[in-house]
Amino acid sequence: PEADTQERLTERAERLNGRCANAGVVALRDTAAELDDEHDRTLTLDIAELLAEHDEDTELYIAGVRPTLEQPEFDSTERILDAVQHLEAYHLRGALRATETPNDGARILIGDENLDEWLQEWTVVVSAFDGPEGASGTVAVLGPTRMRYGRTIPRVRYFSSLISDLLQEVES
Repeated sequence: PEADTQERLTERAERLNGRCANAGVVALRDTAAELDDEHDRTLTLDIAELLAEHDEDTELYIAGVRPTLEQPEFDSTERILDAVQHLEAYHLRGALRATETPNDGARILIGDENLDEWLQEWTVVVSAFDGPEGASGTVAVLGPTRMRYGRTIPRVRYFSSLISDLLQEVES
């Protein structure tokens, strides 16, 4: 490729950030197919592959399913299957990845604040945890918009803090 000036690199970064921000693997691949510039297309595909590799290495743990399914929102089999389908399809993971979470607290996304259209009927309480050597993750609770916030938020914060502390101890 021809030598890029800093100005051209900045323009490329701004252009790609505008098109690819918060995009998942499939959206990145679709975007790459639409790009005319070969370098933009290659870079976007490389990012999609890195994200796909990260997703393969990242496990999604789901706990507390029974109490959740006992809520009135899940009074039909169709609603239960819909929820499971979205969780299995990593919609929740994608929404969480796009969410900036404070290191020392929790972020609460209620209804329309959720980026994923399906999640707009729900509340997501999210807290990030960090460990040594780039180890990081997210603790989240998905529930109805009428969830017991006074109980949920401190517990999510506690678990993310606990995981961070445990990761630090393992490194020591």
